[in-house]
Order: sequence, then structure tokens, then C-alpha cells
Amino acid sequence: MTGLSDRELASLAWIGLIAVGVLVWRPLRPVAGSLRDLVRLFLSPVLVIPATLLGIYSAAVVALMSQTPAWTVDLLKDTAIWFLGVGVVLLFGATRAVDEPGWFRHRARELVGAVVVLEFYLNLHTLPLPLEFLLQGWAIVLILVAAAATLDRESAGMSTAAERLQVATGLALLAYVGLWLAGSWRTLDLAQTAREFALPIWLTLFAFPFLAVWSWFLVWDGARRQVAMFSPEGRASWRSHVAVVWGYGRQTSGLRRLANYWARRVAEAPSVQAKLAVIREHRAELRAREVETRKRAEDLARYAGVKGTDADSHQLDRREFAATRQALTWLATCQSGWYQRQPPVGRYKHDLLKIFQPGSTHGLPDEHGITMKVRRDGGAWYAWRRTITGWAFAVGAAGPPPEQWFYDGAEPPNGYPGSDPRWGHSPFEQGPNWED
Repeated sequence: MTGLSDRELASLAWIGLIAVGVLVWRPLRPVAGSLRDLVRLFLSPVLVIPATLLGIYSAAVVALMSQTPAWTVDLLKDTAIWFLGVGVVLLFGATRAVDEPGWFRHRARELVGAVVVLEFYLNLHTLPLPLEFLLQGWAIVLILVAAAATLDRESAGMSTAAERLQVATGLALLAYVGLWLAGSWRTLDLAQTAREFALPIWLTLFAFPFLAVWSWFLVWDGARRQVAMFSPEGRASWRSHVAVVWGYGRQTSGLRRLANYWARRVAEAPSVQAKLAVIREHRAELRAREVETRKRAEDLARYAGVKGTDADSHQLDRREFAATRQALTWLATCQSGWYQRQPPVGRYKHDLLKIFQPGSTHGLPDEHGITMKVRRDGGAWYAWRRTITGWAFAVGAAGPPPEQWFYDGAEPPNGYPGSDPRWGHSPFEQGPNWED
């Protein structure tokens, strides 16, 4: 069995040092409590059981591969590191496979991506332990500086400097390993090196069937719980189990959406055949939604840059319409909450646009382009945005919630609702472009 490398020993030293710091240093005491909660979570049966099953499955795969030249006992350490680092992460990330089309395909591509090859190359030879310890400390500092700088737009220069230092450090490591490799090429065990490179690839590929079954089980279990909520006995009957498995099969998207109205109908249907009829109806509705969603996407591409309206007075070019409406509606919801709950009560907030942080702009660019105005006394407000097509949307209020005004047109409104006639005659009225 190959021992731990100096890089791995340095990583363990840093983990231990950080753990001691969290326990001893008073400012980090709250973090210690969070870590204890995290440890309890990872030791809970809901996580331990699937991880144990994956471990048993992976051990069976390794036992099979040990009968070939692909695995030897010298790879035991690397196998354990793969399981703790990659396998467990994949296990809990597989829950996204339902909502992320091509999740397994993307993970497979990552196996032979440049990052994996580069990481393997850098691990061919490590620095002496003291230098590895210092190097990892330096890397931690750069990562923390870059992360902190991203939270403050005024520190963008610091973030850029930290990223450049990371690149420089990586290039220095590449050169160091390259020089070592040039002088030690003849002494390198190519067969063992090839095994070490291939190990995480075939382990991950063999894990995919287990992860697919696991992700399906999680979705099925969620659907089962939804049906159980509406069952008179408080649990899903065997008829419901049979109908759900038979009716949806491997269609996890349908299982994922079995909730509320449809779960109630499945629970209340008297027989397996009746439950299957409900499920067929549900699947037909989902297919119709998919067709409609696909049509909208096609229309967005077809009518990009096309002026004019359709028979229902909808603008043909509707790019950014949905995201703009969603962002403005969310802003209106926040203004309503602020008016009713936050002191001073009865005033809309002047600086509420700060709720739109990078990455949380409801599908709009980080530079969202929303303009908001609040009357000096806080009793009225409105916000507007011009989409990429040139069409403008706006929301606002001239009185207390739940009053809400909606507007869309070629130009944004010029004043608050009630003072600018372009808002219309009464609140809550929505033009055709506020519809999907």
C-alpha cells in the first residue's frame, strides 16, 4: 500500500490546524457549533446508509477489477481517497441529475477534462513536506482574498490580483514538476502511473449505474411522501406504490412533479387502474407543457429582432420579457413587505435595488438596468426596465399595499402611478405583454 504523499500529509495538517483553531479561538466558536451540526448531519442514517451502500458497491467493483491489471493493492489508498472525495460528492450531487439534463454526460466529460489531467500531472511529484505546508497556506490565503473581494465590488482589483497570483503559483508548480519529470523519466513506473490515472475514471464510470438508481429512488420517495400526505391512513397504499412505479417508470421528471393536486388524485383513486388513469392524465399535461415551453423557446429565436405584434397584441420579439417581469414583480413584493413590516412603517424603501446582487437577478444580467424612483415621503414608488428589444416594463404603487400598477410600452413611464396617464386607469390591470 502506497503511503500518504507529502501533499496529502500537508493537507491533513492544515485540516487539523483549522479544526483546532475553530475549537480554541473564541471568534470562531460559532463556526464550531455549525461544524458539530454538520458532523451530526453527515452521521445521520439518511446520509450514512446510501454512503455505506455506495462503499459496498464500489468494493465489489474493485474486487472485480482486481482480477485484471487495472487494480493492484498499491492503489488501495487512492481508492479510499476517491471514495471519500469524489464518490461521496457524486452521491449527494446525483440528486441534481433529475433537474439537470445530461448530468451524467457532463460528469463523464469532466473525467478526461483538462482540470483532471492537470491535477494528475501536478501530483506526479510533490514538494518536501514543509514547503507543501507553506504552499497550501499560501493557496488558502489567495482563495480567501479572492472570495472576500467578490463580495465587495470596490475590491475587484484585489480579486484580480489574487487570481493572477494563483495562476503564477500554478505555473511555477507546472515548471517544477516538468523539470523533475525530465530528469526522472526513465525511473518512472509507467504501468503504475497509468493505473493511477485510470483509477478515478473507471471508478466513476462504474458508479454511474448506482447513482442513477439512487437518484431515481430519491425522486420516487418524494413522490411517495406526497401521495401519503393525502392518503386517509397517512401512508401510501400498495395500490399507490404499484401505480406510481408502473405509471411513471424511469420518468423522473413526472415523479418529481407528483404533488398537491395530482398527488391527491392518485391517493383518492380507488383502484390501480384508476390511479394509472390519473397518472396518464398527469403525464399528458406535462408533455403539453414541454411542447409549449419548446414553442416559446423557438419563437424567441424565430422572432429575435422582428418588429410588430401578433393577433393578441403580444410583441413578437419577447427576449428578456419573462426575466424582466419576474425581477420587477420580486422588487414589488419586497417593497410591499418593507412598507408593512419595517420601520418606519408606511414608507417604501429608497435603496431597495441592492436586493439584486450578482447571480441573483432573476435571469437578468448582473448589470440589470432597473431604474427605481421613490417619492420623497415614501408613499409612492415605481421601477422600470427596458429589455434588449427596446420594450419597457414597469411596476409601481401610489398608495399602501396591496395596490399594484403594471405598465409596458415603447417608452417607460414618466412619473408615479396616477400622475402619469400611461399607467392606465386603475391598479392591477395588466397589458398583454405581462402574460406568457
